[in-house]
Amino acid sequence: MRTLQLIPVIRAARVLALATIVHTFSTGLAFAQAPLRPRTLPVCSQVGQQVKLTLNTGTAGGFPPPGTADPIWRIVLPSAITPFTTKPVNAPAVWLPNSATEKWIQPAATGNPGTFPAGTYVYSTQFVTPVDPFLYSSITITGNFAADDSAIVKLNGVPIANCPAGTNPATWCFHSLKPIPPGVGWPTFNRFSGFLNTLTIEVKNTLANSPSGLLVRADVIGVCSKCTTTPPPEPPCGGNPSTC
Repeated sequence: MRTLQLIPVIRAARVLALATIVHTFSTGLAFAQAPLRPRTLPVCSQVGQQVKLTLNTGTAGGFPPPGTADPIWRIVLPSAITPFTTKPVNAPAVWLPNSATEKWIQPAATGNPGTFPAGTYVYSTQFVTPVDPFLYSSITITGNFAADDSAIVKLNGVPIANCPAGTNPATWCFHSLKPIPPGVGWPTFNRFSGFLNTLTIEVKNTLANSPSGLLVRADVIGVCSKCTTTPPPEPPCGGNPSTC
């Protein structure tokens, strides 16, 4: 797996829950998108400890059956809806198979692969880095993704990974996991809004009336540094947690 360095800005975070949204599919099926609160990376309890927060798709606990609403991912474009877990398309010959830790999700409430209009479906999840990020020597995203057909991964609007696919379905992005490549370190990647981070994956469905979906196996990982005492009132260590 590969990592991307996350550098939170030292500001107070104010996190608002998303509004409840009702979406009606072209089939006439309607369901509510439940309010979704960003989750927080666990705090450090000892030096050298590694804490993590999963970003996996389909993580509703255990091995949820197909047709289960995803608890941490939402689709925000072309309309705001809740994605649901689905059986993969002809796995493993076409889509990768589901596993005990991550499952395919799609923009429909059925547990079987649906067909969708051509276009881009933007999946989004949010997480909060700790109020005292200097407690961590590093905070990274580590993982992989797959999508039908192609995808661009962005962190706070900044592209960090992509699978451009090609003109032939054999080259599209659902046959194998694609890595989130190494990112830049402190202090270059500091485009954050407070402590709230938004990870989006823009999934392009190339052919009209064809399946579309997303699979993510990734974690936010923090490594606890020696700064485990009460934080000072000003940004410590010159604002650089790696120097603590």
